[in-house]
Amino acid sequence: MMHTRINQLSTQQLRRLIELRFELEKLLKQVCYLTEFSIEDLKGKNKFRDLAYVRGAYAYLARSRYPDASLDLVGSILNRDHSSIFRMIKQINDVKEKHKHYIWLRAQLKNEERFKKANLN
Repeated sequence: MMHTRINQLSTQQLRRLIELRFELEKLLKQVCYLTEFSIEDLKGKNKFRDLAYVRGAYAYLARSRYPDASLDLVGSILNRDHSSIFRMIKQINDVKEKHKHYIWLRAQLKNEERFKKANLN
């Protein structure tokens, strides 16, 4: 969807794209709040292992929660291209049930009350 020119989108498609971007940004804030990494950390180039796993977990969760979000759209949130997002998702998918960061983050994201207290709207 990101390769489509804005003027080629219908009003409904454009509205959905804006909603998706808003939801993905909100999820990024939630992940940052829970992991205590900053948005700049996740969008940056640092390859520190824990940060890379959290970045990958975000990409995986973003696509899991919002399946109609394109790889390009998720990538635009993290300042990455679609192929980087694809690799992140594949790596997390391969180890998700064993990886401590993903398991912990998934459990925390299920606790919606915590997000209400964080007042991240």
